[in-house]
Amino acid sequence: MTTKAPLGWAILLGLAAGPPAVHAVVVVDETDVVEINTSAPSNDPGFESVVRVYRAAGPDASGVYLGQGWVLTADHVGKSDSLVEFDISGTLFSSAVIQTVEPSPGVDLELVRFDVASLGPAEAALLASLSPVSLSSSTAGTGAAGEFMMIGYGRSGGVTAKAYDIDTTQNPDVWSDRSVNPPDGAAEASAVLWGGAKQRQWGTNSSAGTLAISYTVESQSTLNPAILTLFDGGDPDEGQGAPGDSGGALFFDNGVDWELAGIMVAISQFDGNAYLAGAPLEEVLPALLDGQPSASLAVYDYFGFPGSVTYSIDLSLFRDDILAIIPEPASGFLVLSGILMFWARRRRGW
Repeated sequence: MTTKAPLGWAILLGLAAGPPAVHAVVVVDETDVVEINTSAPSNDPGFESVVRVYRAAGPDASGVYLGQGWVLTADHVGKSDSLVEFDISGTLFSSAVIQTVEPSPGVDLELVRFDVASLGPAEAALLASLSPVSLSSSTAGTGAAGEFMMIGYGRSGGVTAKAYDIDTTQNPDVWSDRSVNPPDGAAEASAVLWGGAKQRQWGTNSSAGTLAISYTVESQSTLNPAILTLFDGGDPDEGQGAPGDSGGALFFDNGVDWELAGIMVAISQFDGNAYLAGAPLEEVLPALLDGQPSASLAVYDYFGFPGSVTYSIDLSLFRDDILAIIPEPASGFLVLSGILMFWARRRRGW
């Protein structure tokens, strides 16, 4: 069941005048070892189609290249600052942004188009080589392990996971880092500390249901039907959104092929104890857990519960809106092929 939740969670960008944003996917395996998955996986859903978005302040967000010069990202990425260029498969595309469209106003999605008519042959060939990205036609997710693959640019995890003892007799709770203080029985929380350079990474996860989340993007209220993924370290390469993953991809394995099921937009924590007690949603999904020592922690075990949540806008609900703006992938390939033919004729004097 989808529930509306007017909460002030962290949108994945780290905006100066708003909630912090999600950066690169943090990955931890089932043995509590932090993974750095910076190369395309063997079952690649479209690693090279996930791009780095440069704004005036620098490279701090993600997007997905859909073809014809169109990049799909989060609206709060484009609204908060002027977009400067895109890094697609290691090549900077500095062509002028010639169009921005909100496929569904009031939802945190934005399509940004850069000029492909002025591209050189190498850039045109690179775009033509990218695999077409298909959008999900129905809400994705069955809860099966590894059914989702999250890809985005952002901070990597620390070298190792961190463990904490939590004293709940104090207000707020007091978290003690077990690597600094003497351990007190079994750890009450395990987490990954965001750190390192922002880089493209992938991680896997599974559906934990859907939830409509609301927040403000530059004075405009948004209501965003989202797919939830929980961070509990259960998958071999389990991922969690981190600051910089705004606009990043949530791919779904439908058993035949990969589909783009969602765009990552926000994160929060998950308080399992509050959930069992029937607490209000804002207490079950707080921006920070009680006494949490840092907002840069991706918590994957909190008193035996998953500790963090990533929210990705359900693209199946906006598929028709997006396809009404962007030609089908085959058409985009023909246009780019035309650009390549034009350059070939120029060079050969046809």
